[in-house]
Amino acid sequence: MILSTHNKNNEPVLLFLCTPSLGILDSWLPVLTILKDISPNINFILIASIENFMDTISLEANIIKKSEKIFDIIVFKSDSGLLLCAETFTKAKKLNNNSRIKIFHYGRRIMRKLKLGFIYNIFHITYEVFVKTIFRNSIFNINLLKNSRYITLLDVSELIKPYSSDLYSLVIGSQNYSLGHGAGLHGIEDYSTNHIKKSCQKINTTNTTAYLYSEIEIPFYKDYFQLESDQIKTYGVPKHENQWITNFKSKKSQYKNKYILIISRNTSEHFLEKRRISFLKMIKKIAIKFKLSVVIKLHPIELDSSLYKKIFESESQKVNWEVSTNHPYSLDKNCEFAICFGSSVPLDLLHLGIPSIELSNFTGIDDDDHEASLRNNRGEPVRKYRYLNLVLGASSYDELEKHVIDILQNRQDVVKKLKYNYTKFYSVTKDINNKIANEIKNNLIKLN
Repeated sequence: MILSTHNKNNEPVLLFLCTPSLGILDSWLPVLTILKDISPNINFILIASIENFMDTISLEANIIKKSEKIFDIIVFKSDSGLLLCAETFTKAKKLNNNSRIKIFHYGRRIMRKLKLGFIYNIFHITYEVFVKTIFRNSIFNINLLKNSRYITLLDVSELIKPYSSDLYSLVIGSQNYSLGHGAGLHGIEDYSTNHIKKSCQKINTTNTTAYLYSEIEIPFYKDYFQLESDQIKTYGVPKHENQWITNFKSKKSQYKNKYILIISRNTSEHFLEKRRISFLKMIKKIAIKFKLSVVIKLHPIELDSSLYKKIFESESQKVNWEVSTNHPYSLDKNCEFAICFGSSVPLDLLHLGIPSIELSNFTGIDDDDHEASLRNNRGEPVRKYRYLNLVLGASSYDELEKHVIDILQNRQDVVKKLKYNYTKFYSVTKDINNKIANEIKNNLIKLN
């Protein structure tokens, strides 16, 4: 078993829960990088307990390349449902592919579709036995961790998710530190989180320290997670520290033409396909009119870019476009502006001097258009980034074009206003990553 082999001296373990997506790794990575440097005798273990996690990994992505130097073991949920582990992302990716047995993979899907539960269970149990036999040296035993000295880094809200249930007792049994995935603020849209409030309040947070982005979030964390004031530290966003951002910047432009960066999002009940197609057609029209290319940054759980191909390559006028696996911080050169559909990535881009337009329309969507909805000055339902004026908001082509013209003619003024709004809501702490890393290291030292 890799853990026992790798940690023969029973050294302390830093356990990193990488859920719900790579977004949480992006949030913690600047702190993890420093911790690795100042904690030489610690075993760093990444656990991704969500299904299909390894399928979302691109080995060429900046965030994965930087993480390869940090983690000693990568643990992931295989197609069989078992936790497997490898020493690098490269090996984990290969193991993930090799352990996906087609006859079981597709057999289960057919049984589920036909609602043949009994046969599905037989397939599933047989699949597990097969993988345990063939890949027995790669099976990860959680119980070995329970006998270790460890601390955990995570997003505490993930502990209410079903895929975290097997890890719950492990996490709460020792000191754990929470940081939100993404850079969004909690407590702005109460209606969107009310349904999880009771579940969050049941989490045992006795050993939890929460690092928050803003003073605005404090009442939310005290109410939802029953945290005391001394368990909360409001420092701001670690990945927005300038020193960290420079790690990703490239001297040369990744793309030779000036372009629009699209921060993508998959279709959902909040982002209807019909509206998504309409927005993409608006973007295409803008790209053609202003002679811009398009670069697309897919959402971490978004695996398919065929809709972009369908829209941008249809009809007589086509748009030059491509999908990027690069970190947003490396995409600053030649990027005129970004367009998103509801994301915290524009807050990252703002630190590069790139303004973002949120193209969204929630009118008539039951989950987003109701009495408790946040609304703009026209009374339209909006989400928190538009409501706080952290992005430029557009619901129609005319609004979109107006913002584009303003950016192209008055870019510095636009960015200045957006940055001012950011500082109104977000805390900024000097040397934030060293500060957090050293606080965590102090507890790691106590484990020795």
